[in-house]
Amino acid sequence: MNDRGQVIAHALATPTRTAFVWTDGEIRTLPFLNQQEPSAIPSDLNNKGDAVGWSAMSFNDHAVLRPAEGGVIDLDPPGANDSFANALNDSRLVVGFARNWRTFLWEDGKWRTFVDIGWRSMNNAGQMVGDAGLETFLWDNGEVVQLTPLRPGGNTSANEISPSGLIAGASALNANHAMPVMWENRRLIALGLLDSAGGGTASGVNDAGEVVGALSIPDGMFRLNVGFVRRNHIMHNLNGLLLDEASNEWLVIWGIDINASGQLTAEAYARSRDLRLAVRLDPVDEGLTVWSFAPNAPGAINTLEVVHATPHGRVDFVAGNARGEGRTIPLCPGATIELVNPQMIGTAFAAADGRATLNRFIPAGLAGKRFVVRAIDWSTCKTSPPGFIQIQP
Repeated sequence: MNDRGQVIAHALATPTRTAFVWTDGEIRTLPFLNQQEPSAIPSDLNNKGDAVGWSAMSFNDHAVLRPAEGGVIDLDPPGANDSFANALNDSRLVVGFARNWRTFLWEDGKWRTFVDIGWRSMNNAGQMVGDAGLETFLWDNGEVVQLTPLRPGGNTSANEISPSGLIAGASALNANHAMPVMWENRRLIALGLLDSAGGGTASGVNDAGEVVGALSIPDGMFRLNVGFVRRNHIMHNLNGLLLDEASNEWLVIWGIDINASGQLTAEAYARSRDLRLAVRLDPVDEGLTVWSFAPNAPGAINTLEVVHATPHGRVDFVAGNARGEGRTIPLCPGATIELVNPQMIGTAFAAADGRATLNRFIPAGLAGKRFVVRAIDWSTCKTSPPGFIQIQP
């Protein structure tokens, strides 16, 4: 998705795949290289509306550029055997991969070979991120930098780089799971999990440091993938932020991308149609929400903030080790708080704009720990969706 809210996707109708651009409810099918082989997948979209990806041609796949003004340009390097375009920027600089060429750059009708890494994302400064084997790298002004893993020798992967150079990806947490991470100025930041036994990955990031991706959570005897958004140091299950009418129909499985306006693209399951579909989620005026936790530093005073509380009303902040069975809230019939070992950590009164802030010292001994926080608005007995906080090391 670009900053204009345009979305690229593909629709599968076996054995073909049709690439398209969605703009404010209108769908424009992207042209194929060969109408006799109508199969194509897009991979990236810039802010001008140019798209790249691949299209079938003579029983091979060819990297293609589809300019916003229309048409399709074959980017298959001379002598290549299958090629794919992975990313582009607003200058129409394209990075791709060809089996005989390996990694290539294309610009103004010219190809050149490039550092042999699977580059996945590129910004307008020409910075790129990608993977080689189990390691992740940043291309920055002619320098190739390996990005730090969560643990020495652990696997890493990168999925997107923002205009200012924030990087979203994942790093091995243990032998079975990875944790969503972000690199800022080449420094690793662990984003946290929704469940201590789960794992996940970060797929998209914007310059505000808002990150989206997917995480694993318990679902009876099994585990379920759900989309997440992390903002202001707090991780949210996207399904807990949907309006009621949307939450009854949709289960968000994966947060794919986020633009400068905070619009999200995601993969979601439509219950009434029994289908997995591409969706765009737009920010709205939310209900009571745990909004920010800053500066997320152990051994320091940190501020926890809630928005959309009753103006001048009392708000209690409750923290626990994890999500758990619902416990009835005294004096609030029918209201429950779902936390393991819930503890009241403080009370605040909302300002006229509905923001309530709580300042608390976070001991150094909590570095690297994770907890779940919820807020209770005593004026309405409403509770916020859980916010998941990973204290930085």
